[in-house]
Amino acid sequence: MLLVIMNIKRKILFLFRVIMAIAILVILSVQLAGVINQAGDSYRRWQNRDHPHGNPLKVFREVDGIFIHEDDRVLMKLKKYYRVYKPAE
Repeated sequence: MLLVIMNIKRKILFLFRVIMAIAILVILSVQLAGVINQAGDSYRRWQNRDHPHGNPLKVFREVDGIFIHEDDRVLMKLKKYYRVYKPAE
């Protein structure tokens, strides 16, 4: 009887470990998919230089640049910075 109980206990522990391993792999794969999705979004924004939140370094190296809305503070600061400190190309 003791051998049967110990064998069931081993099977339950093995099954628990397998379920936990699968759960960890699912969590990690979801996290990786999110990271890849975010990286793809930021890369597309970086490549699309006509987008208002695209690559500001490429846009503001031009003489005039793009039209910037007054409420976009980050792009306004970048445009002011690149007017004063124009980097070497």
